[in-house]
Amino acid sequence: MFARLRLGFFAVTSLAALGWAVAGPAACSKNVCSDGNWDPDEEDCDDGNFDDNDACTNQCKVNVCGDGILHVGVEECDDGNAVPDDGCSATCTVGECGDGVLQDSEMCDDGNLSNTDACSTECQDARCGDGYLQIGTEECDDGNEIDNDGCRNDCTIAVCGDGLVQAEEECDDGNLDDLDACLNNCVAARCGDGVLELGVEQCDDGNLVNGDGCNATCEVECYEGVYNLIANGHCYMLNGNNQGGGNQRSWFEARQRCVAIGAHLVEISDAAEQATVAPLFVGNQAWIGLSDWLQEGSFFWDLGAAGATPLGAYTNWDVNAGEPNNNGVNGNGDCAYAAGNGSGLWRDESCDQQLNYICERP
Repeated sequence: MFARLRLGFFAVTSLAALGWAVAGPAACSKNVCSDGNWDPDEEDCDDGNFDDNDACTNQCKVNVCGDGILHVGVEECDDGNAVPDDGCSATCTVGECGDGVLQDSEMCDDGNLSNTDACSTECQDARCGDGYLQIGTEECDDGNEIDNDGCRNDCTIAVCGDGLVQAEEECDDGNLDDLDACLNNCVAARCGDGVLELGVEQCDDGNLVNGDGCNATCEVECYEGVYNLIANGHCYMLNGNNQGGGNQRSWFEARQRCVAIGAHLVEISDAAEQATVAPLFVGNQAWIGLSDWLQEGSFFWDLGAAGATPLGAYTNWDVNAGEPNNNGVNGNGDCAYAAGNGSGLWRDESCDQQLNYICERP
């Protein structure tokens, strides 16, 4: 009996030494995860619950980013890896446009939310027609690829002369030539606009009034002279007359008057033209556009606003009178006139002499 007690005593004292409770059944259980009793040898933590989404998982591990378990209120996501561009970053935040990390769903991500650089706020590559003005690259961007709405489909601002007719333009022929069918302000050329349309109009004086030299259909009128002659598309006008006209002028005054009506003193370039204008000289000696006032002996035709051209091969000097002779002994014959004896022969005279004159308008 004693021996059994002693055996029982030793057994009891030995179990107590092993850490087992001897008072009752509850004191004889071992620590387990989620019982609220932290065993530092076996557990990282123990919060007494089986909630996997708080700071301590239901395996009694500390909830950390990358463990694949969402820590509610701390992590936005947790996909169990540290890959930054798969939608959940290495810091367990949800990848979003503008965070500087290129996600699989993004074409670009430059770390900002600016719509004026090469990457939009939707993380799409900027392109012409996306509706966002890319500074330094685009002049405009109206969000479409329509070419005639003010912003071209290459995102340059439409201008007159680019060859594309815009809503506010009547025409656009791709140039800034003012003498064709489309003016350089992209308005269709028309008679009376003041711009000569080459090959279509003979003249255009900016109005539709007849009797002012250019009629309402933009054809040259020939009327300013005392005598007028139209030949080969040219208008020849004799001004002043020897029978008391009172409109006779010096050569320079005559030149100025011709220029004022869009003409120049007559240029006689060949025998055919000499014959054409000869009737105007009958009884009327008149200035022609020939002179050597710039340099003695170097005759040139004055063409008014169009400049001047040297005397060509054709001449009709009154050689029997020794012309040109620089006005004989006077030595000041720098301007030429055609004789009024029916021959129309050329002679030189002082430019100050008051004579009739013939204007020519192409």
